[in-house]
Amino acid sequence: MLQQFMTFYIDEQLYGMDVMNIQEVTKKVKITPLMRSMPEIIGLINLRGRVATGIELGRVFDKAYKVPEDFMTIVCEYDGDLYSLVVDRVGDVIHLENDHVSTKEVSATKDNCVGISGIFQTEDKLMRVVDIKTILVKLSDENNKGEVA
Repeated sequence: MLQQFMTFYIDEQLYGMDVMNIQEVTKKVKITPLMRSMPEIIGLINLRGRVATGIELGRVFDKAYKVPEDFMTIVCEYDGDLYSLVVDRVGDVIHLENDHVSTKEVSATKDNCVGISGIFQTEDKLMRVVDIKTILVKLSDENNKGEVA
């Protein structure tokens, strides 16, 4: 089955996400910082009157990640809430057959973590396939653990 992926970059690493999970892409937006939030949560973003939680996707994969000056965001909705994923830059939409995405190689990647569901070899780079729902559940679970402690 053919699937479309929006590609994006974090520290020159290529990632892709199913376009069905994406509402829009924005250029740099104003972010209101949140005190005492998880390191992955960069703050709140006002998107035409709706508040989105800003997530530094690079920090989800690499704790040393630093957001570039000219970042972009990928807006997703999950369980009725808006999330704005901060990335370095957005690439193209590519079409892939599901059977071309490998799940076996995920454990061999540098950023072996929850949220990478597969790997695809493009013409010149490996693309890590991002499962945003898994990442949001993981962040929610970690946040809830922090509140209990």
